[in-house]
Amino acid sequence: MNSLSSEIIIVDDLPDNLDVLGKVLKEEGFNVRAFIRGSAALKSAVQAPPDLFLIDIIMPEMDGYELCGKLKNNENTSDIPVIFLSSLDNINEKLKAFEAGGIDYITKPYQFSEVLVRIRTHIKLRKLQVELKTLNRQLDTRVKERTQELEDRNRELKEAVKVKSDFLANINHELRTPLNGVSGMLSVLQTMDISVSERYFLDMAVISAEHLSSIVQDILKYSEIDSGRLKLFSKPVDIRKLIQNTSNLYRSRAAEKGIEIIISSGAMSKTFIGDCTRIVEIIEKLLSNAIKFSESGNIEIYFEVDQDLTLSISDSGIGIHPDKLTEIFQPFQQLEDPYTKKYEGVGIGLPIIKSLLNLMDGEISVKTEIGKGSVFTIKIPNNNSYRESEKSNINIELELNRPEINNLKILIVEDEIINRMFLKTLLNKTGYYVFEACNGEAALKKTIAESPDFIFMDIGMPVMNGMEATRHIRKIKGFSTIPIIALTAHTHREDIEKILESGLDEVLSKPYKEKDIHSVISKYIRSSSN
Repeated sequence: MNSLSSEIIIVDDLPDNLDVLGKVLKEEGFNVRAFIRGSAALKSAVQAPPDLFLIDIIMPEMDGYELCGKLKNNENTSDIPVIFLSSLDNINEKLKAFEAGGIDYITKPYQFSEVLVRIRTHIKLRKLQVELKTLNRQLDTRVKERTQELEDRNRELKEAVKVKSDFLANINHELRTPLNGVSGMLSVLQTMDISVSERYFLDMAVISAEHLSSIVQDILKYSEIDSGRLKLFSKPVDIRKLIQNTSNLYRSRAAEKGIEIIISSGAMSKTFIGDCTRIVEIIEKLLSNAIKFSESGNIEIYFEVDQDLTLSISDSGIGIHPDKLTEIFQPFQQLEDPYTKKYEGVGIGLPIIKSLLNLMDGEISVKTEIGKGSVFTIKIPNNNSYRESEKSNINIELELNRPEINNLKILIVEDEIINRMFLKTLLNKTGYYVFEACNGEAALKKTIAESPDFIFMDIGMPVMNGMEATRHIRKIKGFSTIPIIALTAHTHREDIEKILESGLDEVLSKPYKEKDIHSVISKYIRSSSN
């Protein structure tokens, strides 16, 4: 240890003691400040703290105990070690010295070699403490800086997620709205008397529109899951009926390729509780893939509910190369060369399935053989936390006390003229009396003036949105129970919940089809012919 870097304050009312001890310490290389009064030593120490105090106990004006107490109560000197030097050798005085804050006690007459060893030891400890405190302070500063960096980064990420979420919500609306117009107008054209060649081109346009709609729906679905906005809703599910109904939707497509869909089941020992909508989406995508990649043979569906749901779909298709098995659940991965690919798709179906299963704490596995087919197996845990009080009125079948109306008057509230034209065309074909409004404010005026029996309400509109307009309409005398159906491109679960909470009866997502319109009307209105 370098003594020259260490400074000691000695306090003793006897000058001879100061001179002797001071001389020894200086010869050892220490810097020494000597004082005969405690008050002077205290003032000097506060202004320029030393590395160690050597303090006599018995002194006039201020004894060693009082001086030590004052040093320990001052923030500049509280951590500096104090060694008491005294001729008092009884245990009580030593205890009192330690209680006052002393770190050591040397009795007079003392051996200088012993004093020097103790001084060096305590100065070394003092320097280590100072270094440790400095390191702790630096560490604390760095932790605070890093914490602030993480908080700033977290805030930036939250802002980025919000921007992304808002963008997805907007792009969802912006894509669905024109798709509704395109699909709607094509369906209107299909009802017209056109030539054979025109019909051929129209059918091709319809197929392309449906393909585009399917791609957009998948991309939006994956974006919704990726942004964390998709929520699950669990209820008891009739798995057998669900699989039967879902497979029926694909039988004609499979039959076009000579493929038969065969269903079998195992144990059904438990009632399965889960999100019916998401399970249907998973089965639809697996069936669609099985048909797409098979040219012949059968597609077999096997399921069982033994506590949890296990479902397998096997095909006799092209199979998957082992090198590709790690990629098939990654988004936008293609199994084929993009320049020579035979099968349509953007490579997002299986990632959606994987993401939906992750939300449900489920899993998926695959067994495959090139040229012989693949077997995809999913397992979904039974949602034992389900409570009967969990309700949702999104697309549920209601037993309604429906009014009987002969000449139905329908108000269409929609800011997009193409969508208004499409819906009006559908409704006019059926003989309904139809009138229009281009925003919520205009809808209020039309409701009061025309007294409609039924309202189709767009949600995102200028001047006044559909939710606000609905709340106002519900307050008009005689219109508290009028059926108001949302036609919207805002399809996230929280958006739909917000829409329903505002007073609308049901939600139809864009793009919708003619059968959806007539189905929802018949659900809420009973005609005189019934």
